[in-house]
Amino acid sequence: MKKYRNALLNTYLSGKKLFGDDFDEEQIHKWYAEEEEGYANLGSNNKEKYSYQYTAMNEIYGFKYIDKYRKFKNTLGFGSAYGYEFLPIIEQIERLTIVEPSEQLRSEKLGNLVPHYVKPSVLGNLDFPDNSFDLIICLGVLHHIPNVSFVLSELQRVLAPNGILIIREPIVSMGDW
Repeated sequence: MKKYRNALLNTYLSGKKLFGDDFDEEQIHKWYAEEEEGYANLGSNNKEKYSYQYTAMNEIYGFKYIDKYRKFKNTLGFGSAYGYEFLPIIEQIERLTIVEPSEQLRSEKLGNLVPHYVKPSVLGNLDFPDNSFDLIICLGVLHHIPNVSFVLSELQRVLAPNGILIIREPIVSMGDW
């Protein structure tokens, strides 16, 4: 059994396979249930004490590549919680939809926008038509979902032609979970 586990682990660590892409529906449901309020329960649900720490990094590695005069009619935040990552470009956004599992991590207003919140499908399906969004932001979210390849295909499906998809993921581990 140990030899099998090591071989499987090596498959994931080699990049040949993504952990979670081969989960069945029951495993995905279990993962979702554990993650639904996971970030909120780590202390992020106290909005008065919460501080979004990634603005400078987002600007340097993402937003500086966006034309500052471009307007986005329909923007999607995937797992964006309060939506604070949008504040540096909020004036460029006409409509903001945030796919967020947590009921605790929501903003009533960002700049002059009232974000529209949608609960994600447990299996990762995005209930939007093809080519719906001209900007999609997904920052530090993909490592919280099991079936990453499918979710990426959904983000690609709902991204409009000439749209922009910005993804950022951590490059360090919080431990051997």
